[in-house]
Amino acid sequence: MRRILWISGSVLLLVVLIWLAMMPKPVAVETAAVERGELVVTVESEGITRVRDLFLIAAPTTGRLERIDLEEGDMIGSGEVVATIYPAPANEVQKSELEAQISAIESSRASAASQVAALEGQAKQARKDRDRLAGLVDQGAVPKRDLEQAELAVETLEDQIGAARNNEKAAAEQVRAAKSGRATYGGNTSGVTVSAPERGNVLRVLEKSERVVMAGTPLVAIGDPKGLEIVVDVLSSDAIAIEPGDRIIVDGWGGDKELEGIVRYIEPSAFTKISALGIQEQRVNIIGMFSEYPDRLGDGYRVVARIVTWQGASLLKIPSSALFRQGDGWSVFVNENGEARLQSVTIDHRSSFEVEVTGGLDEGDLVILHPSNRIEDGVAVE
Repeated sequence: MRRILWISGSVLLLVVLIWLAMMPKPVAVETAAVERGELVVTVESEGITRVRDLFLIAAPTTGRLERIDLEEGDMIGSGEVVATIYPAPANEVQKSELEAQISAIESSRASAASQVAALEGQAKQARKDRDRLAGLVDQGAVPKRDLEQAELAVETLEDQIGAARNNEKAAAEQVRAAKSGRATYGGNTSGVTVSAPERGNVLRVLEKSERVVMAGTPLVAIGDPKGLEIVVDVLSSDAIAIEPGDRIIVDGWGGDKELEGIVRYIEPSAFTKISALGIQEQRVNIIGMFSEYPDRLGDGYRVVARIVTWQGASLLKIPSSALFRQGDGWSVFVNENGEARLQSVTIDHRSSFEVEVTGGLDEGDLVILHPSNRIEDGVAVE
C-alpha cells in the first residue's frame, strides 16, 4: 500500500511538472506610463552659420595683382584700399568687354536702387499694419501672435533694406573700379585700386600672393562676424509647417548650452539634394537669426537646429515607440494586470519621441514599448 501511494505521488508530481513546463511563460516587456506633460513638436536638421551681409570683393579688371597684406580678422573701413591691380594695355576687344562690364554693373546698381525703393514702400505699409494691429491687440480684437508676426515682418523688411543698400554700395564701388580701368586705353599702367564698399572684418583672403588675375576673380571677403544668421535646409514637406517667427533651438555647435533664435523667412524656392542614402530630396532653406550673439561661433560653422512648429502643456502623451498601425488607425498594447490588452487609440501631435493621445487611454495606464510579434491580445506579460 505504501509503495502504491509512493508511485501515485510520483506520477502526480511528474504530471504537475510536465503541465508547468508546457504552460506558456509570460513575455518580458518594457512599459511606460501614460502621463501628462509638455509636448514640443520640432523639425530637426543640420545647418550652418553665415554672415548676413557678406561682401565678396572681386578684381574689376585683368592685370597683375599686388600682394595683399591683409590678414583674416583685420578690421577695414568703408573706402579703404583692399588691393591694387596693374592692368596691361587693353586692346580693342578688351576695351569693348570693359565697357560692357561697366554697363552691366551700372544696371546692377540701378536694379539695387529700385529694390531699395520697393522695399522701403513695403516697410512703410508694414509699419502701418503693425501700428493698426497694436491697437486691435489692446482692444482684444486680435491675438497677440498677429502683432508679433507683423513686428517680425517689419524687422525682416528693414534687414532686407539694409542688405539692398549694401548691394547698391558694392555695385557703385565696382563701377568706380571698372571705370578706373579705362586708364589702360592709352597705355597708362597706373594701378587700379580696389576699395572696401563697407566697414567690416576680413573673413577670407582668397588671393594672397602677387599674380596675374582675370577680371571677376574673388579677392577678399569681408563682413560683420557678429551679424550671423542660421541657414537650415529641411524637407519641403516639413517646411510647410514652419512659419516666420517660429522658435529655433540650436545645439550641436560645440558649446555647453543651447542657443535660441527665430525664423526670419523661408526661401520660396526648393532645391534637389542627394541624401546619405543616395535618395533625391527636395529641400528648402530656412533662414533664422540668433536671439543673442554666440561669441564663439563664426561664419560657416556647423550647427544642429530644432525648429519648434507647435507646443502644448498638460497633454496626455505616450512614447511613440508604443504605437503601431492596425488597419487605418493606431493601436497600442496595455499591460493590464500582467496581461496584454489590445487598445485602439486616437492621436494628434507628434514629436520625434512622443505623441499626444486624445482618446483610448487614461493617465497612469501602462503601455508596452516596442511590441514584438509574440505580443497578442490576452498574452501574459511581465
